[in-house]
Amino acid sequence: MAIRRRTALILVAAAILVALIILAPVLFNLDRYRGEVISYLQEETGKPVEIGRLALTLFPSLSIRIDDFGLKNPAGFPSGYFVKARRIDAILDALVLLHGQVVVKSLKLNDAVLNLVSDPDEGWNFEKSTPSKTPEKVMAGGSHTSLWGVISGVEIEGGQWWHRTFYPPASLAPSFSKPITSQVN
Repeated sequence: MAIRRRTALILVAAAILVALIILAPVLFNLDRYRGEVISYLQEETGKPVEIGRLALTLFPSLSIRIDDFGLKNPAGFPSGYFVKARRIDAILDALVLLHGQVVVKSLKLNDAVLNLVSDPDEGWNFEKSTPSKTPEKVMAGGSHTSLWGVISGVEIEGGQWWHRTFYPPASLAPSFSKPITSQVN
């Protein structure tokens, strides 16, 4: 009788675990925070941001899945995107999350296009355009916690990058492209 009871408890525990893994992304609908995430990223980067959908994934690792991500060029550069990706998986630090903080450990970009543009007067389009908070504001009591911290790795799977120097008109600027198939650590 004890063996049957133990087996039944193990089966019930396994069923609850499987149900939690399946239902957690539904119960924790991150897409409702899409506007806040877009505002945060725009403030941090100083560039316009687009996000199609946000979702929580538990397998193979705890991560936030971002579908149809776009980070546009800042003012002073040609219109278009600095980064456009079909999907980004932001792998989270689960232990820190238990303490109420969200920290991104690594990023995996799928089908990404990176457009690196340099301008002799403006610098690069990937450089931060405007600071989100000045050190004086942070020291004066404004809290500032960054999601990014130190990201240990960025993996780009299936994509391409472009580089060009911007001299108005942009149509006269030389362009170079190279397929991306490697991982950056």
